[in-house]
Amino acid sequence: MTNPYGLGYGPVDLNGGVLTTTVDIQTGQTINVSGDIRLDVAEQTTTILTGEIQTGGSGSCFNKTGAGTLVMTGIESLSTEPVCRRAG
Repeated sequence: MTNPYGLGYGPVDLNGGVLTTTVDIQTGQTINVSGDIRLDVAEQTTTILTGEIQTGGSGSCFNKTGAGTLVMTGIESLSTEPVCRRAG
């Protein structure tokens, strides 16, 4: 994403892939995660997620990569199946 409003409005559904941020972003949107998601936060930027983060079941991963800062203050409604959340 190259502008702070790149996620649009309403819930965000991520079904695998890479979401790259290159500007500071703060959003309170609900984020629904299915499959392996990589959030790549660019150096000298901050991404702040204040909304709920939900996963769709086993095999879902929410991975942070990049030299930027990721702040997650929302509620995580992770499935009871194994879900990974790694920082990198």
